[in-house]
Amino acid sequence: MEIRQTDENMRDPLTKLYKRSYAKQLIQEFLKKQSCSEYAGFLILDIDNFAILNEKMGNAFGDAILKNIAADIETLFYSSDVLGRVGGDEFVILMKNIKSVDDIDKKIKEIQKVISRTYIGETMNFGSTVGVGASVFPIDGVDYDVLYEKAEKALFHAKGAGKNCYGFYDAENEKRYKEYKLEEKHIKIQEAEKHHKELGVASSDSLIELAFKLIEESKDTDSAINLL
Repeated sequence: MEIRQTDENMRDPLTKLYKRSYAKQLIQEFLKKQSCSEYAGFLILDIDNFAILNEKMGNAFGDAILKNIAADIETLFYSSDVLGRVGGDEFVILMKNIKSVDDIDKKIKEIQKVISRTYIGETMNFGSTVGVGASVFPIDGVDYDVLYEKAEKALFHAKGAGKNCYGFYDAENEKRYKEYKLEEKHIKIQEAEKHHKELGVASSDSLIELAFKLIEESKDTDSAINLL
């Protein structure tokens, strides 16, 4: 097995996983050398309802949860695999030299199991769950950007189906991936509206901002407007 570098400059200070840019670099370097006769799994993880948790409980509580989740996830993988934090509550993982797609499926279920726990706060409890999207080298692509894009589409599809769900990229679902991405944005608008009502905060400005962002980011304006 390869020895993972320990340079702190390459690590996210909170989770100690690789930073986005360095994780991408390591994955790209591996993929360039990897034989197309061998599989590798590319995963994107996104913690469910994390933005709402941060708003209700504060960043310190959210940071503590992210730190625990990252530590739990890392125990499931080999030191040669690549784990990185690429966003606030988003992670990427490259599983190297897997024997079959079934290995990825089993690992995702292990991730969901280890993440599923309840964190107790002063004013609320948070049951952590995760959405996962997966793509497979070399079936779905042979470079980072393509594998990321396809895993992200699978993630949106999975999150559109509900919490604690996962999915693999499927080329036959391209149209549905686009629809699910819009639906996921719509769900965020609904969640924000509900959340602000619970807090008794006027939400019109934030909802309008999200609505225009939904239209702006969609190539299908008519569908976006219908979702509003």
